[in-house]
Amino acid sequence: MNIHRRLLTDKTDIARTINFRKMPVIKIDLADRKVLFDNDGYIVSQKVLIDAGYFKTGEPYYIRADIRAYSDEPYFRFHQGCTCLTNSFTYEDMEEILDYSNAPIVKADEDILVCIVHSGKREVYSPMIMHTAKKIDKHCAVPLEFEDYVVNADARIFLRCAGLDAYDRQAKYEEA
Repeated sequence: MNIHRRLLTDKTDIARTINFRKMPVIKIDLADRKVLFDNDGYIVSQKVLIDAGYFKTGEPYYIRADIRAYSDEPYFRFHQGCTCLTNSFTYEDMEEILDYSNAPIVKADEDILVCIVHSGKREVYSPMIMHTAKKIDKHCAVPLEFEDYVVNADARIFLRCAGLDAYDRQAKYEEA
């Protein structure tokens, strides 16, 4: 099993990676957790764009997504949102467009830097370099995975830091 997740602890390496744009940088704020019921819910990153090639016209094809980890599936995964067509252009539409306007672009088979903070507690965690899988599935709710995500994308500790109960549904099935 390949380990493609490593923590950056040296301040110079962190600054060099972020400031010189060696790889896409994605922020997850644990204070922005989404609670579904009780302590179940999920943490979510800023908006990202996944590079899925080009349209026939030659224009770039980006999948709009974010990175999420759910309390019942405690692994970081890219999550593609849905599209809803309306006959009016509202404030929420403009807000979403602006969120994606400066979003980092993520490609298959590349390293990304995931920086996790808790703005409510003013805490920072060591940034993680994670490697994306080699294949993008344009028609799936999870268009891109992390390599060996069960090992490399474990998010249980961050879910707990966000105040969510983190349990592994797969481990519960294996115990039964």
